[in-house]
Amino acid sequence: MKFKLFILFSLVVIAIGLAGCGGTDSNGDPINRTSFLVNGGPKHQSYTSDIGFVHIGLPPSVSYTQDKNDITHNYLSIQVPTDVGPGKTYTQNDSSIGGFYVVYYNANGVRYQLDSTGTFSLKVTDWAGAGSVAKGNFSGTLVNESVLGDSVQITDGTFQAFIHNN
Repeated sequence: MKFKLFILFSLVVIAIGLAGCGGTDSNGDPINRTSFLVNGGPKHQSYTSDIGFVHIGLPPSVSYTQDKNDITHNYLSIQVPTDVGPGKTYTQNDSSIGGFYVVYYNANGVRYQLDSTGTFSLKVTDWAGAGSVAKGNFSGTLVNESVLGDSVQITDGTFQAFIHNN
């Protein structure tokens, strides 16, 4: 009987924890969301995440998609270094020290990422640790490493995501 109560209690704790993973804010918008323009496009790309920032043995990362079952189209992933904090800005040069990484798949499944030849900047405006919501903005060039000279310009990027652990 004690074991069944323990299992029930564990499931309730997990459910409460997962309830804080996503959901909506006071405006009815998803908590875990990103928005950005690609090559000055006509409308913002808007993606969501089911989970938010997770840090399990690696630097904190979050992945946003239009379709959670497809991570090879309309997908953006951001990983920040473990020293992440409010007011910190990371550039493509920080990717060489490990921890900072951005990858984007467009609607056709073409993969673009940070590269030393591009310029990219991500500023963390809010990061109060586990249980809070991270926020920031980003812009710059991501490069297709498979096709020389192919890149995308990301502008007006914003992100926010629930932080699960530090």
